[in-house]
Amino acid sequence: MCRSGSGCGRAWLVLGLAADGVDRLLEVRFRGDRVFADEGLERLRRFPDISRDELFRYFTLIPSDIAFVTPGRGRGPAERLGLSVALCSLPWLGFVPDRVADAPPVAVARLADQLQVDA
Repeated sequence: MCRSGSGCGRAWLVLGLAADGVDRLLEVRFRGDRVFADEGLERLRRFPDISRDELFRYFTLIPSDIAFVTPGRGRGPAERLGLSVALCSLPWLGFVPDRVADAPPVAVARLADQLQVDA
């Protein structure tokens, strides 16, 4: 049984960071078994609306992206497209949402066109 102030239900994550040759510690506090509130988790599971500027900025594959998802690595069209969505979502959002299949249809269509696969 936890007593007040005993620290039960808490975990600490301490990361060593090096910036300009100086070691620093970053402490991140978790309460219980949750890092995010329900609203935050739901936001991480979905894609937001995408603007035209974001579509062209983040969902344009460069030759090295296409080489990375090439079918020569045993990937079929669906895997190549899903991997491309994840690859482009990371710089756009800073993370890849849980439901990659729910990506904005216009972004999926743009990637499918570049990969020459069906959306």
